[in-house]
Amino acid sequence: ATFPPPKWAVEDLIPEGLSIVGGRPKVGKSWFMLQVAHAVGSGGCLFDRPVERGRVFYLALEDNPRRLQDRIRKQKLSGSVDITFEHKWRPLHKGGLDDLLAELVAHDYSLVVIDTMARALRGVDLKNDQTTVSQALDLLQRIALERGIAIVLIDHTRKSSDFAADPVDDIINSTEKTAMADAILA
Repeated sequence: ATFPPPKWAVEDLIPEGLSIVGGRPKVGKSWFMLQVAHAVGSGGCLFDRPVERGRVFYLALEDNPRRLQDRIRKQKLSGSVDITFEHKWRPLHKGGLDDLLAELVAHDYSLVVIDTMARALRGVDLKNDQTTVSQALDLLQRIALERGIAIVLIDHTRKSSDFAADPVDDIINSTEKTAMADAILA
């Protein structure tokens, strides 16, 4: 069989499909993904990697409008950058996935950022309700692959005293989450 080359939101960094960006709280995960979104929304390069211009949908679920505006200003995003921000969204397991699919059908996005997984699955015990978590991630991955886009979930890693030898294992409750991901940046 002959397959086309893989698509990348950021070459050799963020592929089409489902990716997880994990790190401890307040280390800059959201800032990093805002920088990625800026690069995709304007085109050019990021870390010397080529970035094709595309539309970005960014669920900034940990940010209120004032904080989001402050971050946008500090990143110097211009009006020509093609990013749609939302700071409120129904939980993925309570209609939010249907809303996301409708948004993706209505617009031609190449990158979706969900900041953070805990906020996107509000009300779910991420540690003990692995069925809901894995179902949501499975659907996100299928949506991404079927539409040929990159969906990136921002998530947290264990506290520093609990770090494992493998950064992927540091993603909290990693087995269910990381098994669904096409790429993991930790």
